[in-house]
Amino acid sequence: KLAREMKVSDEKLLNVCRKIEQNPELELESVVSEETAEIVALEMDLIPVFNRDASKLSLRPPIVTIMGHVDHGKTTLLDSFRNSNICAGEHGGITQGIGAFSMKTSLGGDITFIDTPGHMAFSKMRARGAEVTDIVVLVVCAAEGVQPQTLESIEFATEAEVPMIVAINKIDLPGANIQRVELELVEAGLELDKFGGEVLHVPISAKVRKNLSDLEEAILFKAELMELREETQCKARGVILESEFAQGKGNVCSVIIKKGTLKPGDIVVAGKAHGKVRQMVNEKKQQVKSAGPSQAVEIWGLKDLPEAGDDLLVLNDLQKAKIVSDRRRIEFEKELLSATKQEEIYMPKITFKERKMLRSRDTSKIVERLKKEVSEVLDPDADDIQQNHPAIQMAKRGSGKSIEEQLEQISTLFEEKDEKSLNIILKAQNWGMLETLEESVTRLSEEKDCNICVVSKSVGNVTEADLYSAQEFSASILCMDLKIPKSIASKASRNKIPIKSHKIIYHLLEDLEKLIRDFVSQDFEEQVLGKANIKALFEINAGKKNAQKVAGLEISEGVVARRAKYRLIREGEVVAEDIQALDLRKFKEQVKEVSKGQECGLALNYEDLKEGDVLVAYELKKRKDEFDYS
Repeated sequence: KLAREMKVSDEKLLNVCRKIEQNPELELESVVSEETAEIVALEMDLIPVFNRDASKLSLRPPIVTIMGHVDHGKTTLLDSFRNSNICAGEHGGITQGIGAFSMKTSLGGDITFIDTPGHMAFSKMRARGAEVTDIVVLVVCAAEGVQPQTLESIEFATEAEVPMIVAINKIDLPGANIQRVELELVEAGLELDKFGGEVLHVPISAKVRKNLSDLEEAILFKAELMELREETQCKARGVILESEFAQGKGNVCSVIIKKGTLKPGDIVVAGKAHGKVRQMVNEKKQQVKSAGPSQAVEIWGLKDLPEAGDDLLVLNDLQKAKIVSDRRRIEFEKELLSATKQEEIYMPKITFKERKMLRSRDTSKIVERLKKEVSEVLDPDADDIQQNHPAIQMAKRGSGKSIEEQLEQISTLFEEKDEKSLNIILKAQNWGMLETLEESVTRLSEEKDCNICVVSKSVGNVTEADLYSAQEFSASILCMDLKIPKSIASKASRNKIPIKSHKIIYHLLEDLEKLIRDFVSQDFEEQVLGKANIKALFEINAGKKNAQKVAGLEISEGVVARRAKYRLIREGEVVAEDIQALDLRKFKEQVKEVSKGQECGLALNYEDLKEGDVLVAYELKKRKDEFDYS
């Protein structure tokens, strides 16, 4: 029956149930617990809905997401509701990692707010916010009106089928025009209550706290119409808002409870992570003994870090929680291996000498050696020792492809080394920030038409392994809200590895754009050193088999130098350029350069010279970098 409801094959459902229940004898006719059915439904990307006793359902506070364009006043609005000053330090807490808090309104009702940043880089996080919210409050500046991220937020809320309330903010500004904003919102597809629609809108000023009680009333009124009810006396289910590793705490997760009650000691599974809740704190960092529907808490105790957006379930058995998380991790790894675009190639180790060859693009000998090494152990008559050769074991562990296919892919990879790419390593304090950085990289890569390669990405502090990767791939390390350990910073400096960390994402994106400009515009500026007239031509044997032609010069401008390149001008036209100097002498003495008004002899790697020709000495100097690589 469960298989029919889920529209999956009996065999697939049975295999999943047997693994979760740890019962290989489980049959299709067997009865499974509600807990197992819920887990299985989530594994099949379905949302489980159970028949519930209406008498056991209690009203819960609405979960509200604040959305809108950057600088339209979302942070100030939340600050006004929370009575906490977070505007001065937007890099922390609520604005750059989805956070949540509960408040009691002046009317007596409770509201839980989720904050999702308004910058376009946070589109994925805003979309995730819409998945857990009941009501979206769309903040629009009365002076600026509808902006690109305003339309984006409307699209997210509409697709998620979440009702909206519009807060027309900053009505205290001189340029505020509420009527114009209302018309723009109607043009954007919102049916405002003023014109007979269902979308409530409230003119407010978050800064001077004007009409905030009217906005609270609108939220509670909408929530009352929605009749938000949920069970409280059952095992909790929630959604991970954010996760990170915190010094002294371990793995820390922010979670908002959707149903039931979460308590310390509960065994939970969230995505590919599981564990026992050791401690729970609220938004005021106060320890709490329980958290019910619509409450947001921070929990400690998970073995790994789940991703933002993962469902959190309370289970009875720690072993079952481990089985579920392990199964998800295995499935995730299989998906990565099967996705050819994301598949990585794990090569046998290369020597120090070969590493130098790789940097100089001389890869033919490396590929030849690898092919020979692997072909020797591919012999069908090879013994077990050969089959256990490190090169083969490395290849077998690293990819689902045959070794022959991998070798072909390795060769192709080396051949493509000539295609230049800007290599970077991304590090962040939590998964939400990391996703944001990755999306920003993709967007800037397309906008700037620059081939950017993310060598690696991970949560947590920069490690020596990151420095090794950066050195191997000539990559820059960009970090979000991380403090670089002194030992790592010192080693990076010694090895000339660019590493930057920012608390505010806009500053990090500015650095990324500088890197792109430096990479795309690796132009060399020509700097003219001087000019010289050819007064005479000589041939000097100097004990060599072939005579060397030397031009006798008179310097008319600047200097001529041994290090310079030369352009040959004859009768006002350029005859040749990029000519190299072989020797420069003043009388019989070798010199590095000769100045204006003096005479010298110059030997070049170009011999079609005539008396009366003009030589222009010049250097090519790389344009100054915008990015600070120190």
